[in-house]
Amino acid sequence: MVTIAYADGPSAPRCSPFEVLAAAGSAADTPFRLLLGWTAERHEWLADARVTGHSVLAGYGVSGAVLDGRIVPLPARLGSVATMLQEQPPEIGVVAGVRRGHGYAFHRSVGWADVLASVAGKVVVEVDEDGVDLGGPDVVGDVVGELVRVGGPVAAAPRSLDDVDRTIAANVLSLLPDDPTVQFGLGGVAEAIAAAIDRPVRLWSGLLTDTAAALHDRGLLLGPVTASYTWGGDGVDGLHAAGMLDLVSATVTHDIGRLSAIPRLVTCNGALQVGLDGSVNLERVDGRTIAGIGGHADFCAG
Repeated sequence: MVTIAYADGPSAPRCSPFEVLAAAGSAADTPFRLLLGWTAERHEWLADARVTGHSVLAGYGVSGAVLDGRIVPLPARLGSVATMLQEQPPEIGVVAGVRRGHGYAFHRSVGWADVLASVAGKVVVEVDEDGVDLGGPDVVGDVVGELVRVGGPVAAAPRSLDDVDRTIAANVLSLLPDDPTVQFGLGGVAEAIAAAIDRPVRLWSGLLTDTAAALHDRGLLLGPVTASYTWGGDGVDGLHAAGMLDLVSATVTHDIGRLSAIPRLVTCNGALQVGLDGSVNLERVDGRTIAGIGGHADFCAG
């Protein structure tokens, strides 16, 4: 049984595991299981009954496979995935990249893809020939094949903000200290907070969206943004072009030691439910898996 691990995030590889096996020089009938992370797209191949495995952050794209019981969510915080990969290296790792010289650089997001590429027995790179090099790390590993990516970056589709979102954002702003470093999670509330910020801030975040990138256009960024995942287009690209984006590994952005050393760090993370005792539910509602722990625990601990 071969384990095929896919890098995660909005720019995660789209190729099917059957294409990956061929690119890695394996027989088409090789039995496999997958290790997935945050999967934002609903790939057609995820509906194939032969596709089974685990996910360390069951995103929207794998909800059907999770409901079918073919993909099993693992309750792992994002900051622990690198250690898990190092302890149990997959036979094949799949990452998304752009060309850089005679090699590759990670495409729009890094996450734990750098660790995956370094420890996997074989690496297949899905190359975006038209992709923008956002300055992420080089892909370092035993690259044995490449596949060409079809289509551009995943378009973010934030929901329309309502009065509740804006009220929450105003309450968060009232708590910000002077000269804060802010982190945003995923979702409408985080977008509302980013849009409402009216004072200079620094950003250190797992995720960077166009809304957060727009803080630079508004003259409200005190320095370059450090992020591991990007979900956007022109706004994110413009931030990179201005020299204001440092795209790094999740081993940096989600490192609790680094986070705890950042003065006046304010982390803004979403949840499915919050109890009156302060407990937070990030994963399930009525027995249905919605999301995963992700970086929430890392940033809260930091």
